[in-house]
Parts: sequence; C-alpha cells; structure tokens
Amino acid sequence: MLTFLKAGIYTTVQDAGRFSGAHLGIPISGPMDAQSAKLANLTLENSENDALLECTFEGPTIKFHEPTFIAIKGAAITVYLNDKIIDHSGAIQVIAEDTLSFGRVEKGCRFYIAVKGGIQSDVVFGSRSTCLTAGILKPMAKGDQLNYKPYSEVSVTSFSLNRIVGNSILNVSKGPEFSILNAAQKNQLLAGNYTILPSSNRMAYRVKHSIDLAHSYSMLSSGTLPGTVQLTPSGDVICLMRDTQTTGGYLRILQLTEEAICDLAQLAPNEIFKLKLIEIS
Repeated sequence: MLTFLKAGIYTTVQDAGRFSGAHLGIPISGPMDAQSAKLANLTLENSENDALLECTFEGPTIKFHEPTFIAIKGAAITVYLNDKIIDHSGAIQVIAEDTLSFGRVEKGCRFYIAVKGGIQSDVVFGSRSTCLTAGILKPMAKGDQLNYKPYSEVSVTSFSLNRIVGNSILNVSKGPEFSILNAAQKNQLLAGNYTILPSSNRMAYRVKHSIDLAHSYSMLSSGTLPGTVQLTPSGDVICLMRDTQTTGGYLRILQLTEEAICDLAQLAPNEIFKLKLIEIS
C-alpha cells in the first residue's frame, strides 16, 4: 500500500483506457501522454494496461509501505527519494517507509509513476482510469491510499527509455468535414499559430488564434474521438483529448495522430503549436 502525504495538483489513476462504454457516452480516458505511460510500464516489464499515476504540473509526495520497484517517465522533473535527488532513467527500488517526492516540472506538463505489477485500484466499466467528466473515480487527495502487490526481489529487469517532450509541430490528418472549408481557410488553418488557453483540460484543449474560420455550416451530432479537431461556427478551434465526449455537433476538420495527442498533452497553457497535415496510407 502507498499513502499520499501530498496529492499534487491533479494526480489520477489511469490505465490504457475504457473501451466498453462509448455506447453509453462514457469517454475512453487513459493517460493524456499514452506514450510516456507505456514507457513507464515497459521499464518495469508491466503490461501496457497496468494502472499507474498521472501527475500534472506538480508531483505528489508518496509514502510506500511495502517494497517494490517504480518507474517515472514523461515531463522533465527532479525526483527525490527520502529527500535525496535520484537518477530516474530506469527502475527505482523502494523499500517499506520510503518517501517519494518531486521538484518543479522543468519541461512538459505530465509525468507518470508506474509501480511493478500495476496499481490495484477500483475497476469501473472495465477500467481503473479516472474520468471526472463522467463522474468515475476521483483525483487523489491528501491521505488517500492505493494498493499494489509487494515486490521484494533484489533487482528487476529494466529498460532505460525516454520520450522527448516539447514538440510543438503536431501531425494531423483530414477530418470528415475538412472538405467543407474553402481553400483560403484550409491554407490559413495549416499555416496558423495556436496558443493554448488556461481553460484547457483532459476533456479538450481550447486555443487562441487570429484566423477567420467562422462559418455557417450545421451538422447532426456525430462520433468523435480523442484527437478530433473541431471547428465551431464562430471559428473557435477545439482539440478533443482523452476525456472527451463520444459525440459532438461541431465540424470535425482534422484528426491529431496518436503521437500528436501525446505531444499536445505535454504543452502548457500559453504555449504555441502549429499543425502539419500528413497523408494517412
């Protein structure tokens, strides 16, 4: 078992996602930066679906009550074990009563803490992922506890793999309603700069831009996915993220690639990104 001595700003349990509830309007959820989460689990030879902690901007302070190994991937951050800075490029051994804490995030927004064998939290609709928009589970709070299976081997097979965060050129493909835009709008859309607004969250990233993308088209509510880029009648651009709704009535003009969703998840409010159109074979 582990205990949160400090919860951090927005620390949640996530696994690979919830794929059985779309017909009920339940979001997929899962890690915002799924690639970093996979690396954390891979470092410990866990399953990609094993639950871990997603930490946003500020890390928690955690006391471990049983021995295990952990891995930390994602945003660049200083890691402390019992108040001493440690190397966290590979697996980290912790013993009973060890305390894990963090400095300030130096680059990126989110990092992941994996535990050998995965976090053994509640399963809801086939997943351990927290989804606040659907009222499923909740972010961690001070004093909360989570279970894991003790692992007391002297060492663990470990891989030292890292993903570079901070990429601000995001690959996109054409969405179902891309053809509705005129040539000028398409060119401006792909040449523009987009500034992330502070109101962005796990449901959607809202952005500021100076392009005239207003339109008068209307459509029936249709299916959406994480990474769908919507365009409102007033010309606002919205990038749907992991906790997005499963349907929407705005034009679906573009679709972020899986890597681009992960890259966007590591960009902070007021940072700027651009879009690059690629062809999907």
